[in-house]
Order: sequence, then C-alpha cells, then structure tokens
Amino acid sequence: MSHVDRRLAAALGGAGLLALAGCGGTTASGAGPNDPPSRLIAVQGVEQRAVALTDRAQRRLGIRTEAVRTPAAGEHGTSVIPFAALLYDPEGKTWAYVLTGTRTYLRQPVSVQDVVGADVLLGSGPPVGTPVVTVGVAELFGTEMGVEE
Repeated sequence: MSHVDRRLAAALGGAGLLALAGCGGTTASGAGPNDPPSRLIAVQGVEQRAVALTDRAQRRLGIRTEAVRTPAAGEHGTSVIPFAALLYDPEGKTWAYVLTGTRTYLRQPVSVQDVVGADVLLGSGPPVGTPVVTVGVAELFGTEMGVEE
C-alpha cells in the first residue's frame, strides 16, 4: 500500500471513528456535557473552515502538535514536518492542520518534496515554528468534512 493509500485510509477510518465517538459537531460551541464538542469557523480568504474544539473534545481526541522545523544540513526543502502531520485528501492533495488559536485548527496546503523516514521535506507550507497536528489529524478532517452527519 502506498503512502497516499495508507494516509487516505487512515483519514477516512479515523473520520469514521470520530462519528462513532461523538466528537464532531458543526454548529454551536460550548463546554457543557450536552453541547457540541466542536464547531466550524469560516476563515476569510480560504475555502477551508477552521475546527474549534471544546477542552473536553481536545482531551478525548488526544490532539498533539509539533513545530515545523528547519531542514537539517543536506536536506532539500523549505521546512520539515513529521509524516504523522501529513494528510492526503481524496483528490491526492497534501495538507497539514496548523494551530491557529486556542484549540482551533486550520487545514493548510503543503507541497511535499520528499519523505525521509518519519519526516516530510516540504517545498511550501506553514512557516518554521508553526505548530502542526501530529495526533488527531484524521479526526479533525472528519469533523471539517462533516463525516459524522
């Protein structure tokens, strides 16, 4: 199975788990036990909607981030992200979720130059130092796409 196939299968499978776990919602925000655990926020200038999670949803999903880093000597690319942060959509486009605010994540396009072990060398993407999601990527994608509906 190729990297694309594995990541797509993981994203769709994880999105299905999100629906079963009840960790997706798209309308109101709130922190009460009966309030939706997430909401989608329109972002000016992009098609993607940011996903805002409640504190409880964040903990349940186990969201983890890691900062985009500068390539090491000899690595070719503008920046490096962990492979776990890379998302392939159904059309094969590559993305990463970045932290844009408190428990708020936005899917941003990245261009992959190479995959070396657990690292992805990017040709373009979020700036060095930007936190990218490494755990919970599929769940965020499922929430954004409304898989649970």
